[in-house]
Amino acid sequence: MNRCGAGGKCGYDGGEWLPERNKCWFSHSVVAVRKKYGLTIDRAEATSLEEVMSNCSSFEMVYEATHAEQMDFAASGASNPLERYDTNNNGKITCAEARSHGITPVKRGHPAYEFMFDRDGDGIVCE
Repeated sequence: MNRCGAGGKCGYDGGEWLPERNKCWFSHSVVAVRKKYGLTIDRAEATSLEEVMSNCSSFEMVYEATHAEQMDFAASGASNPLERYDTNNNGKITCAEARSHGITPVKRGHPAYEFMFDRDGDGIVCE
């Protein structure tokens, strides 16, 4: 992410560059690092980060299903994750069920995630 190239950060600060995904997480992380190490921040960067963060409902990193995970689910023919992964048909998907289907760890964005319990709220279940 920090490398130069198509979409890369190239050493820009938060006022000059933000990632396409996880802007809230990134902005919050920049501010946290600046505070932790007593680093300064210029007005343009502060304004940009403040604008992003004021529209955030969460500062957690959002994980998305990989293309392979999405293709695997689509190829299964199931119309919803419970049909595919809820072996005991109780309306929830456990880590045991997820492991038996080879989908662990399950990240936020994976079709099964919304039917699972993310105890620590980090966007990854069964890690």
